[in-house]
Amino acid sequence: MIVKMWPLQKESTANQYTSLILHDVIEYKPHKWNLKNVLDMRFDIFHMHWPETYLNLPKRYQQLIGTLCVVLFLVVCKLFSKKIVWTVHNFKPHENHNNIKISEFFRTFLVRMVDKFIFLTEVSKDEFLKIYNIDNSRLTVIHHPLYQVNECCHDISAANHSSINNKYLFFGLIRPYKNIELLMNEFIKYDSDSVLIIMGGCSNTLATELRNMKKKIDFKERIKFKFGYYNEQQLQQELNQCKGVIIPYSDIMNSGVLYRAITAGVNVLLPRIRYTEEVVNSLKYQGAVFYDPPLDTNDIATFNGIPSVNHNNFDVDTYNTYIKNAHYELYQTII
Repeated sequence: MIVKMWPLQKESTANQYTSLILHDVIEYKPHKWNLKNVLDMRFDIFHMHWPETYLNLPKRYQQLIGTLCVVLFLVVCKLFSKKIVWTVHNFKPHENHNNIKISEFFRTFLVRMVDKFIFLTEVSKDEFLKIYNIDNSRLTVIHHPLYQVNECCHDISAANHSSINNKYLFFGLIRPYKNIELLMNEFIKYDSDSVLIIMGGCSNTLATELRNMKKKIDFKERIKFKFGYYNEQQLQQELNQCKGVIIPYSDIMNSGVLYRAITAGVNVLLPRIRYTEEVVNSLKYQGAVFYDPPLDTNDIATFNGIPSVNHNNFDVDTYNTYIKNAHYELYQTII
C-alpha cells in the first residue's frame, strides 16, 4: 500500500502531527506542488491535511491559483481511480473571511471528491454533519496523537522552580482569532507579580499591533513576547518553567497546542466547550481547569490557585500505536 500525503513532515519538530500517524507497514510519499511530483500517480491513496491552506494566503490571486491547483489534482486523482482521504482539522476558515464564497464552493467540492473523512473528535464530526448531508459510513473519528517529548527535555529541575510560581505561557501560531489581545488585557488586571510569556510564529502586521498594544498598558514588563520559530527543546524548557498554559480561544474544533500541553503534563486553563471537554475526558486528564468563555481576570485568579503538579502519566507509545493502527485500518477499507 502506498499513501501519498500532503503535507508529510517525517522529521518535523515544528508540527509532529503527520509524523505521529505513520504506520510501519505503509509506504508514504510526500506530495509537493511541483510538476514531477504532481504527475507521479504511483500511489493508492491521497491523504490530505489542511487543503484550505491556500485560502489563508493574503493575496486573492494566491488563494485562487493555489486552490485551483488542489481542485485539479483531486480531479486527476479520481480520473486515475485513486482514493482520497481528508483529515478534517478545520472546515471553517479562521481567517480571510472575505473569501467565504470561495471557501464554501471549495468545501462542497471536497465533500463530493473525498472517499473517507477523518475527524479528530465526535464533536467536530457532528458539527460537520450539521452542514453537509453525508453518508455516515464515509466518516470516522481518530483522535489526535500525543506528542513525543525527549526525556532529557522533560525533567523539571529544582533550578526551574523559582520561576514556576508566577509564570504562565501561551504558545503556538499567533493569529487574530486566538484572542491574544483579550488574554493580555485580562492578565494585566491580575496579580502584579505574575508574568505572561507569549511565544510563537506571528505575522509582522500582528506582531506590530501587539507590541503597540503592550506599550499602552500598565505593568507592560509582565508580558514578554517571543515571536518566531521555536524548536521542541525551547518549547519544553518554557513548559518546564511555567505554572500553566492559558488557552484564550472562544471556539475551536481542534488544537495541537492543547495536546502538546497535555503531553507535557502541565496545568491548562481552557474554555469549557464541547471540543475541550471531549479531549480532556477521553484522556482522563487531571490538569485541566475550565472557564466559561470569554476569559476574564477571575478565571486567571482561579487558575493561579491550582497546585503545580506534573500530570504526565501517559503511555505515549501505546496510545500512538492505537492511532497509527486506526489509520491503517481505515486505509484498508477503501483499497
